[in-house]
Amino acid sequence: MRVLAMSDVHARFDQFRAAEMPAADLCVIAGDVTNLGMRSPTEMQAMADWLRTLTGVYPNVLWIPGNHDIGMSEDTLSMPGLHWVLDKTLSFDDPQTGEPMSVHGVSLSPSYETPQLMRLWERLTVDPEAEEAAYDFPYADIVLSHAPPYSLLDRAGGPHLGSRPLTRYIEKHQPKLVVCGHVHGAVGALALGRTRIFNLAKRWRLIDV
Repeated sequence: MRVLAMSDVHARFDQFRAAEMPAADLCVIAGDVTNLGMRSPTEMQAMADWLRTLTGVYPNVLWIPGNHDIGMSEDTLSMPGLHWVLDKTLSFDDPQTGEPMSVHGVSLSPSYETPQLMRLWERLTVDPEAEEAAYDFPYADIVLSHAPPYSLLDRAGGPHLGSRPLTRYIEKHQPKLVVCGHVHGAVGALALGRTRIFNLAKRWRLIDV
């Protein structure tokens, strides 16, 4: 299955034009689609227009909000082919093989090093129990997480900013793919066991799963 994955668009929709990206069986977005979320009606309209072009090209577009996508909920946008997977698992058949596949989304990001940002943005936490609960779900083939796993693609010249529970989830369940973003200066790809991990902050990438 070919997955077009991206994260941290930050309202730069002209750099993520559906017409200029490759064909794929599935499109996934790991949060921070906007800068201000529902505080900016202009951004929200541009986001809706952009997502409509994506759903016109890709059969299914799965997304989660990031900390910048302020005020958004599952009811914020509704259109055929667009799926909100925050804290839920969506199952479907791989269109190439017919095998069942599952995607689960988590937006909660640790903010232990920068708790002051919790006053500005959403879906940040300094509560280890809340973070553990967010990643307490059964095996999913693809995990869409706004935050990267701890110690893996989560540093931009300073401390590790990733999620320890996500790292433990990967070690325990070994999903096929983890797509994340959030830490802009840590873009890259690596593997932990059988799991391929991509930090795609401000990027898109076509991935074979």
